[in-house]
Amino acid sequence: QGSGGDLNEAFARLDTDGDHKLQWREFKQGFEEMEMELSEAELRGAFTAMATRPLRSEEPYVNLEDLWKRLAPEQWAQMKAEKVQEEARAARPAGREKTRRRARKQLETKTATELMSLLELPVKTRAEAT
Repeated sequence: QGSGGDLNEAFARLDTDGDHKLQWREFKQGFEEMEMELSEAELRGAFTAMATRPLRSEEPYVNLEDLWKRLAPEQWAQMKAEKVQEEARAARPAGREKTRRRARKQLETKTATELMSLLELPVKTRAEAT
């Protein structure tokens, strides 16, 4: 995750107030400090292209996800896919336990029904019992 770490680190350096959003001021200052050869109009265009348009009361900003999507879309897609797989793996044990409990309950019900049948006791369903 070499370049991924670099992008995350660059974002963290630019995010001077630590709110996980780059406002225009931080974006512009960061690029100026990196001595990029961009005019303010080019920089404003890049910011506008990546910026999230929040509610009217907030100014536009760029978050880390926006930056990834724009600057490294293939890596972003791969990271998202890996995250989904990771979440699915984490959910499996809970799903397996639920399946085991359901199977155990079915087995217990089947065993009780078979036992009652062997003892020649009447087997009632829940609907018949009420």
